Parts: sequence; C-alpha cells; structure tokens
Amino acid sequence: MKKILTFITFVSLAAFFLISCSSRAREEETYEIKAIGVGNVIFHQAQACINQSKAYRTAWEYAKVTGMDFKSAADEILGQDMKDNKQMMLENKAQIEGMLQELKKPPDKYSEAHKKLKELYEIYLKLHNLAIEPLNDMEKHDASVNDLAAQTMKKKEELDNIYDYQ
Repeated sequence: MKKILTFITFVSLAAFFLISCSSRAREEETYEIKAIGVGNVIFHQAQACINQSKAYRTAWEYAKVTGMDFKSAADEILGQDMKDNKQMMLENKAQIEGMLQELKKPPDKYSEAHKKLKELYEIYLKLHNLAIEPLNDMEKHDASVNDLAAQTMKKKEELDNIYDYQ
C-alpha cells in the first residue's frame, strides 16, 4: 500500500511538473508572438513617421520659394493629407501603447527582448514627435530624422536577432 501511495504521489508530482512546464512554455511562446508583432508595428509606424517628416521638405522648399512661413506652406502643399496622417499617427500611437501594456511583465527568457522593444519604442516616440511637430530648421529636422531612422533599423535588427536565437 505504501508503494502504491508513493507511486501515485510521484506520478502526481510528475504530472504537475509537466503541466507547469507546458504552461510556462505556452506563456513564453505567446509572449514571443505578441512581442514580435508589437515590434513590427512599432517599426512600421516609425517608417510612417519618417515618411511624414520627409514630406515636410517639400513644404520648406515651397516656403522658401514663395516667402511664406512654413506652417502656411505646409497647409497649402500638404493640406488635408497631412492633417489626416497626423490624426492616424496619434491613433496608432495610442494602439501601440495599449499593446505594450499587455507585454508589461515578460517571462525571464524575454527580459532582454523586452528591454530592446522598449528602446525601439523610445526611438519611435522621438520620430513620432518630429512627424507631428517638425523642427523649425529643415536641415536639423532632416538630420534628426535620418539619425533616428538609422537607430530604428539598428534596434529592429537587434530585436530580431534576439528572437532568432531564442
């Protein structure tokens, strides 16, 4: 009888351990899938911010030729599209913030990936701010956007490399 109880206890503990490991593996897999998706969304939204920022060059050039101030030139050249893009960027930023909330507590296995994801998000925020409110100086604006674009690519590669090796 004692051997049977010992065997049942052993089998129960083994089953509990397997279920626990399986649950943790599912949790890690779910986190990885979500984190990769969020990283991709942030990256693509950063690209949209870069495109919006680069569109300002046309408005600066137009302002220079016509003698208009930049805001008036941007309104005239970029018009409703610019306003629509900015509104969409604000909505996308809010969605990204919601997605990041879901990833607040990463499994230990993904703590480094989570750190890189937050770094990518910080770069994206800077690009977002430049896309919403461009700098007054075209050269400084372009230089900032180009620098942040390079940082975005580098950080995305770092993030992808982490997932490739997990």
